[in-house]
Amino acid sequence: MVRKLSVPVAFVKIVTLLAVSDLVAWWLQHPITRFHARYIMDSPQKLYERHLHFLNKQQEQIMIKYVYVYTVL
Repeated sequence: MVRKLSVPVAFVKIVTLLAVSDLVAWWLQHPITRFHARYIMDSPQKLYERHLHFLNKQQEQIMIKYVYVYTVL
């Protein structure tokens, strides 16, 4: 006999309340803090892409030095 797993309704309500409370907590922050986070600071995605771009440039410089050293010698 196969038993179905069921999630208690109370658990679903708690998870929903936690998600809503995070949104409410953000909304209740000071307006200047919200403005700064929205319009002045970079998003995490932009920071991640900038970091990947930096790593790519470093890798290219290493490869150029590597090719130069072994083609000259």
